[in-house]
Amino acid sequence: MPGIGELAALATAVLWSFTGIQFTFAGRRVGSPAVNRMRLAIAVFYLSLAHLVLNGQWWPLDASRQQWFWLGLSGIVGLAIGDAFLFQAYVTIGPRRAAVIMTTVPVMSTVLAWLWFGEVLSAAELLAMSLTLFGVAWVVSERRNNRSRVSFTGDEDRRVYLIGVLLALGGAAGQSLGLLLSKKGLEGGFPPLSATVIRMVVATAAIWLVTLLRGRAPATIQALRDRRALVLIAAGAFTGPF
Repeated sequence: MPGIGELAALATAVLWSFTGIQFTFAGRRVGSPAVNRMRLAIAVFYLSLAHLVLNGQWWPLDASRQQWFWLGLSGIVGLAIGDAFLFQAYVTIGPRRAAVIMTTVPVMSTVLAWLWFGEVLSAAELLAMSLTLFGVAWVVSERRNNRSRVSFTGDEDRRVYLIGVLLALGGAAGQSLGLLLSKKGLEGGFPPLSATVIRMVVATAAIWLVTLLRGRAPATIQALRDRRALVLIAAGAFTGPF
């Protein structure tokens, strides 16, 4: 069907804009680390249920070890690490600027694909990348008014804002590398839904293992008592990762 890809991309952008707002409000209530841990666990349930309905099994049992490796590594880099940076950026500089900085994901992905796979960049692609970077730099450098959770002044304000920008760039880099790694796992026509389940499962296992080792599990579970935050996280996990 003509234009179906463009419509899907537009719908994805709209849904992710809602997701960013939901995770921002939740992060301001319970902290961005707790949001990332809980939304991954909730997203695993959503995706596994969808996989059961569509494929008759909770997990992609037919996936090879190589697919588990590449997709799992993609999940850790993109979903556990990259999104941890992104969610903290939401809280620090707000969802609008963080979302603008995340538009560098295609640029980073293109550069990584050029370095890793030797893909050739056309003049049009180079121009598009330049325009994207110019637009991001313009928005990031404009004057700010109460974009973060807490008001700062002077050098402290600039330092916090710079940290927020770097966090958003870290989130973009994580997603870019995660997408590139997932391409290896999708080779051979592996179903995208099954691939997403693997990415989510491994990312969730990794982040909760680190949480347990660092003794942060009780604090995360305590955050579940904030019903408003839990509703926001569940809604964000549905409109975003799911």
